[in-house]
Amino acid sequence: MQLRPYQQKCGNDIVKFIHKDKGHGVVAACPRSGKSILIARTAEHLHKCGQRALVLADRGRLIRQNYAKFSNQDIVGIVSAGLEEADYNKPIVVGGIQTLYDKADLLGHVDWFIIDECNSVGNDFSSNSRYHQLLREYPNARILGYSGTPFSLAEGQISWGKIIYEISYQELLAGGYA
Repeated sequence: MQLRPYQQKCGNDIVKFIHKDKGHGVVAACPRSGKSILIARTAEHLHKCGQRALVLADRGRLIRQNYAKFSNQDIVGIVSAGLEEADYNKPIVVGGIQTLYDKADLLGHVDWFIIDECNSVGNDFSSNSRYHQLLREYPNARILGYSGTPFSLAEGQISWGKIIYEISYQELLAGGYA
């Protein structure tokens, strides 16, 4: 699949972040910008670099949508009770936080968490949310979050990651992509 110019730029910025920065990052990409494509390309890049990615989402529709965008589905497993799938052993796992939050023992090593709709993660990593329970099991893993709105009404702007790339609906519209 040919990436749109802004997706190519975003992908380049993500690769630069992965290899040159430390810490966590956030991609602020509005709806209809192709976040699932970017998520899949990021996880595939990490796999090529010998790093294991876990793609998290909070709804079955997003899990299926993200899985469908991988160019090589042989390296991707789905773990979701709602979708009745539990393939923990693939190099890349796409799964639901509701299923995975207490399954670190089944997941094994994880280098990166790629979180779709990361605005639901929250800023308080000491909280007992499902995301934070899982993330605490992997203190050395990095997080790359994707969201159309990198803030929440309850907590404000995401403070746990650097904004790597932003694209608004107005930019998509001006470029003829919306």
